[in-house]
Order: sequence, then C-alpha cells, then structure tokens
Amino acid sequence: MCRILITGASGYIGRTILEKLVKEGYAVNVVTRRRFAVPSGDVRVFHVQGISGDTDWRPALLGCSRVIHLAGQIPENNQTDQEFYDINDRGTARLVECVLASEVEQVILASSLAAVGGHQSDYMINENMVPHPSTAYGRSKLAAEKHLDVLTRTGRSGISLRLPSVYSGSAVGNWERIMSLAASRLPLPFGSIHNRRTLLSVINFESSL
Repeated sequence: MCRILITGASGYIGRTILEKLVKEGYAVNVVTRRRFAVPSGDVRVFHVQGISGDTDWRPALLGCSRVIHLAGQIPENNQTDQEFYDINDRGTARLVECVLASEVEQVILASSLAAVGGHQSDYMINENMVPHPSTAYGRSKLAAEKHLDVLTRTGRSGISLRLPSVYSGSAVGNWERIMSLAASRLPLPFGSIHNRRTLLSVINFESSL
C-alpha cells in the first residue's frame, strides 16, 4: 500500500483525513507547523517552521506516491497580500518543484471557490467558468492551481479541488462565526435573504479522496 503525504495535517480537515487513512491501514507522512496528537499507526511527522518558496519538502516526500496538499493561508486576522503569496503561491510552487524530483505520482490540492470569483455572484458558479478572483487569497489559490499544471505535462497527476466552505463540529473561520451568531439568540434577518451557498461536510470531503 502506498505512503501518502498530508500537508497541513494539524488542521481540522487534515486531522480528519489522517485518521481515516490510518484506520484504513495506509502509511502516512505528515507535515505540520505545530505539534498535535497523532493517531497510532505508521505515521511519520515532519515539522517545518513555515511555508514559502524556500520550504524543503524533500524529506517528507521520501517513499510517498501521493500528496494531499492542505497547508495554506486562509483569510483571517488581516493577513497581508504578501503572506498569501508566500504561503499559497510560492509554497505550492516549491512543493511541485520537490515533487518533480521525487517518485510522487499524484498531488491533490485543496483550492477554493475564491479562485473563481468573489464573495457573491449573480449566477451559479461551476467548473466551466473563467476564473476572476477578486481577493489576494483567491489570486494566490489560482496561482497554486497553475503550478500543478507542470505535473500533467510530465505524465503525473495534479488535481485541484475548489472547495466551498467545509464544515464540521470543530470547524473554524466563517463556519465558526455563523455558529456563534446562531447561538447568540439575536434576532437574525435570514428570512428576508435570498441566497444559496454550497457547503461541504468534512466527512464527505475525506470520503471523496
């Protein structure tokens, strides 16, 4: 059975996927910027100080045939455009560069709907739309996707998944804010809002990999 590398394994999505793979008997390498409880199994942990165009992914890629790239900077706490560029764009470019020098056959990137457009749209967003990201975060995710094109030109597989909001009981970011608002007992004008958004359970996401 192949060894799989998960970047960003300490996040709530990463932890869910890691637990699933370990239960199924996979050998897993994980890259993380902070310590966390690792499930028992064939798991090797690699710590990095940060993610950028200088990150050395090579030790973590040894023996792996597949990468699930979840690590990235999300919009919170007023990140600068440079932070999105360094982590999401240049960090992914460096990962692809290291992958090309390894035996890895496939990279799956957790991208975002922000790579396609802004926070709202007058029509349904689908995979056929021409991307027009309106934020630094979205532009950095679209740039990350383009780095994976190099893999397909060398006979390998690069897959970008443009995820909507991913929710779970331990989700952070916008989902956590929505849950806090719903629990506040404040009168909310949701009945007058005509809006539809696609949400994705973290369980459904990990089941699709």
